[in-house]
Amino acid sequence: MADFYIPLYPEKEFDHVTVGESTAIPVDTFCTHVTPTASTTCVGTLANGTKVGQLKKIITRAVTSPAATAFTITLTSHFADASDIIDMNAIGNYVLCMWQDDNDDASAVNGGGWRVIETGNIDAGVDILS
Repeated sequence: MADFYIPLYPEKEFDHVTVGESTAIPVDTFCTHVTPTASTTCVGTLANGTKVGQLKKIITRAVTSPAATAFTITLTSHFADASDIIDMNAIGNYVLCMWQDDNDDASAVNGGGWRVIETGNIDAGVDILS
């Protein structure tokens, strides 16, 4: 039988971050709403998680100008080369990641890498989390 992770949600629900050319994405909240501001591609870096099973959701909620629509997330530690860089190029794009042990062993405390478990777009033109 396969091992399973128990999803863990940080105590803080969500936060808002304005992202320029290089910005750290907080890992102590479950959900971060990002607003890209630079006229070039904005880059956010997601540091290592703190517990195996920790979930992190990142949503592009707004842009400050038509040119600031591209947002790239770099995962400090990751499982697959394809999930190292995440490109979000529209309002409402989101990614949900889970921190997992480097040996896929849920008994470890600090884990080893982020795994992308879901992506999509939630925007219908209205911010329901305001």
